[in-house]
Amino acid sequence: MAKNAIATLVRSNDIINKWENNFIILRNKSIKKYLENTNVDLIIFHEKDFSEEYKKFIEERCTDDLGDKIKFIEVPNFKPNDEEFKIIKTKADDPSVIRTGYASMCKFWAYGFLEYTKDYDKLVRIDDDCIVLSNIDIVFENLKNKFLVFPYMSGEDCRKNQMEYVNKFFLELHPIKNFKPIIDKRIEVPYTNFCGFNLQKIRKNKHFFYFFKWLEENNLIYLHTWQDAALWGILMKHLLDENDWMEMNSAKYIHLSHLSFVN
Repeated sequence: MAKNAIATLVRSNDIINKWENNFIILRNKSIKKYLENTNVDLIIFHEKDFSEEYKKFIEERCTDDLGDKIKFIEVPNFKPNDEEFKIIKTKADDPSVIRTGYASMCKFWAYGFLEYTKDYDKLVRIDDDCIVLSNIDIVFENLKNKFLVFPYMSGEDCRKNQMEYVNKFFLELHPIKNFKPIIDKRIEVPYTNFCGFNLQKIRKNKHFFYFFKWLEENNLIYLHTWQDAALWGILMKHLLDENDWMEMNSAKYIHLSHLSFVN
């Protein structure tokens, strides 16, 4: 039987009465409302200093049949140590971003999460600042034959030198058949704060992991603040066919931190 999960990555929280900390409570309530199959784990990825008090705060407000499905999983903060930072900062486009939570979050959702989801077949990412407004079960259903399911795509400018790096990787370092060099500085980027990953299919695609290894060994996310969504857009374009992913316009949610409706 397939093992599925819904996951989010949360920031460290020392004071539980900050208004932002209620986002995840609203998120969890919306999941309960729009998820029919309750045989799904609710994973909350967190760093080491995530307090027991805040865990209790979350658990007590996620009652009924979803409460016992919550699984707190500790992950590293992924930030470079002092020695690594000294090396990276001399080459970084913006050294001030290297040790921020944003860069670490991009690294986690680009490929870091795969290390902690080996026991699962499908994963739906719903960020802690997203309120779901549509059925979640259909996302899992649509993932049966897709690598990736997401609500929306938009064109974005490539980051500095991103085209050159990616072209070099796929042409020289890890050549793939029929690769067409990126010329246009704009790429199609999937919205990934509410999206689905077919983990089985991703794990079987060796090209993905060569790409992830290259990102890791060269610290490219920290050096150039490459966003996870843009990296998945690049993988979709160059390693997948159009029928391998799905833009699911019926997936609707509120992105609280941006005060916007999606779809």
